[in-house]
Amino acid sequence: WLYAPMDTYIPLSKCPVAMTLHDIQAFEPNLPWSQSWQHKWFAYKWSRWVPKALADCRVVFTVSEFSKQRMVDLLNADPKKIEVIGNGVDASFFEIAKIDPTSLDRPIAFSEDKPFESPYIIIVGGLRQKKGADDVLAVARALRQRQSDLQIVVAGDSELKYIAAAQEHSNITLLGMVADLDLPRLLRCASSLLFLSPYEGFGIPALEAMAAGIPVVVADRASLPEIVGDAGIVVDPTMTEPIVDILINLDRMPQLRAECIQRGHRHAATYTWARCVDRVVNAFHTFA
Repeated sequence: WLYAPMDTYIPLSKCPVAMTLHDIQAFEPNLPWSQSWQHKWFAYKWSRWVPKALADCRVVFTVSEFSKQRMVDLLNADPKKIEVIGNGVDASFFEIAKIDPTSLDRPIAFSEDKPFESPYIIIVGGLRQKKGADDVLAVARALRQRQSDLQIVVAGDSELKYIAAAQEHSNITLLGMVADLDLPRLLRCASSLLFLSPYEGFGIPALEAMAAGIPVVVADRASLPEIVGDAGIVVDPTMTEPIVDILINLDRMPQLRAECIQRGHRHAATYTWARCVDRVVNAFHTFA
């Protein structure tokens, strides 16, 4: 076998070839950015090789039933040769969950070089259109109107227009890229994770947050409902006021918070790299 564990087409015929294709966002026609020139160029480039890869590979691995179905629906791929493998959560997120967050040093607001003093909601992936930035800004605005002390802390690169927009909100802190070693603690000390992305092939931040021991609120879009199951709170990302109610309640209601954390931690524990390896090896035997 020759296996490419990323989006790569390798045109060989002397041995069976497998690859992992995480999603086919490039071919989605109805996303908010689908008509942009960047997306059209992205779609053109992928159209040069993805259909060939789906036809020629002995097996194609993907990360969710959602991604598999979109390959079938949009590209007429053969579902019998697509195997859903999933992803695993790094052990560091489970380890941090064993520590009482009140005993941890509060994460630093890098821009101000001081710890966060108020409870905060964590956003992972930056303020970007593809990560639901407009809906996040609406939540920040509503929190301020409610005079909530909940802050929104954003980890990851943000787009320039949203960096400018965030400056108008005193309850948003943009950290930029956060080191892998710092992310578990940043999650553990948060009140909740808010993940309003309109399109994810998988959505690993949701599971990492569950593993770290915090409640998770995700958009009812793409793969996210599938990945969090009944362990996460699934919302319409455009319904700002109900989302704010949920975020405030998760911070103020210990029993609700504890129930969400328990369900989430148990759910995340099923997403291991060992399970992924077993599925890959079994597929190699099946398709050999």
